[in-house]
Amino acid sequence: MKGSINRSIEANFIKIVTISLFCSQLWGCSVSRDSKNSSSINISGTTSLELNHDGVFRETLVYVPESYEGTENVPLLLNFHGYGGYAADHLLTADFRQIAEEQTFLLAYPQGSLLNGFPHWNPSPPSATNKSTVDDFGFIALLIDNLSATYRIDEDRVYAVGYSNGAMLTFGLACYWGGRITAVGSVSGTMLTDIGDLCQPPQPTAVITLHGTQDYILPYYTANNGATPKGDSINYVSAEGVIEYWVGFNQTQSSPTEATTISSGQTVHSFIYAEGQEGVEVRHYQVVGGEHIWFDLEVAGLGTNELIWNFLSRFHL
Repeated sequence: MKGSINRSIEANFIKIVTISLFCSQLWGCSVSRDSKNSSSINISGTTSLELNHDGVFRETLVYVPESYEGTENVPLLLNFHGYGGYAADHLLTADFRQIAEEQTFLLAYPQGSLLNGFPHWNPSPPSATNKSTVDDFGFIALLIDNLSATYRIDEDRVYAVGYSNGAMLTFGLACYWGGRITAVGSVSGTMLTDIGDLCQPPQPTAVITLHGTQDYILPYYTANNGATPKGDSINYVSAEGVIEYWVGFNQTQSSPTEATTISSGQTVHSFIYAEGQEGVEVRHYQVVGGEHIWFDLEVAGLGTNELIWNFLSRFHL
């Protein structure tokens, strides 16, 4: 119930505030200070890690499962909140703790810095059109280095997943820091057009995406599709365009294996593009009528977070 409330609050907040800000590519002014988690909720088993990056203290919520004994290397999953969100609230909505306990991997929920008063992620390198001066790639690299020095992290199994603007960062990491990120996931997210034009990952990258056909922030359909909503934005690629990019880059099968399921009365179509270079896949879940949220699905007996982890964890650098 709490997760549903959080999703509803975040969706309504983003619907009101984010439309105009996303239209300006999120980067409206300079960052003057860092962003702390506003939530006072005591989240079981987590610790707050603060790192000084570029003179600003950046916060990350870290979950180390009790099953971690420090005797062998374990995977790391980075999970990024959306624009205007907070790591603590996102953790409660996109909660991988039980899976981490069962599968023994570390979780990190970083906090975005402020832009125009709202937490954000900068998914692009510095450029004349990028008005955010925050080096989030450098922050995440520092975070991985710190966690690897503190815990036994398998650096061949560092995964990233994100919601909305957080998913934009995961694609940015895959494009520009792909040598450190094994596979990525996106929930109601996309790629900025400058990433789509310039993205040159160093190796094939497994990708899993979940997107609703009625996403009012980041449209599902490409401009020539007759369904509604339709159209690529001038600033970001449609959900269909994201799939097309990674299918092409990874050189997977062009015709996917398809399946359909009903999850709590909602139709979900799955598309698996297999046999990519170095064995990678692109997997997509189309949520018919789904809006701009972190989905609470059940497909083949697996919840959203299990679907994501089971996919990502198959791949190694």
